[in-house]
Amino acid sequence: MWIQAVIIGLIGSALHFVFELTRYNRFVGRFTPVNESTWEHLKLVYFPFMLLMFFNLYDTDDISKLVSSYLWGTLLAMVIIPLIFYFYQIFTHRSVLLFDITLYFIAVFAGQFAQVYLYQEEVLLLPIWSSSSALFIILIMFMLWTYYPPRNFLFQHPQGKTYGITHLE
Repeated sequence: MWIQAVIIGLIGSALHFVFELTRYNRFVGRFTPVNESTWEHLKLVYFPFMLLMFFNLYDTDDISKLVSSYLWGTLLAMVIIPLIFYFYQIFTHRSVLLFDITLYFIAVFAGQFAQVYLYQEEVLLLPIWSSSSALFIILIMFMLWTYYPPRNFLFQHPQGKTYGITHLE
């Protein structure tokens, strides 16, 4: 479990820089943050979790249980980040990079712990169609909202007050 959490964390950390390194490739932007908004940074959780889930599909005897547990683990990590991020900013009135990085790894470890626990204990299991549909809906949300984000604080680039990939146009 710890090894997989470290792998997820490292992949997500690397993804943070890929959009800029590819000279703002719009296709790459579907899978990596295109700005510094909270929503875009949730891609750093979702896509590494999904990558690891696909690798683990070959090593499981119950795909439904695996996909369901990854759904819950991914959602937990994706909820922890904005909750704690905006909570600590009540006191600091700004983002603190070291705390943001630590928060990311805490969320990844919590999500991975939840995934393993739910898989092993067979708790909160959903049918394969519902858990895979939920993961697919999240994927569609990332794809769509990279280009057409809602006008909401979660989607707002903090420096330029812009949304989505539109700040490059």
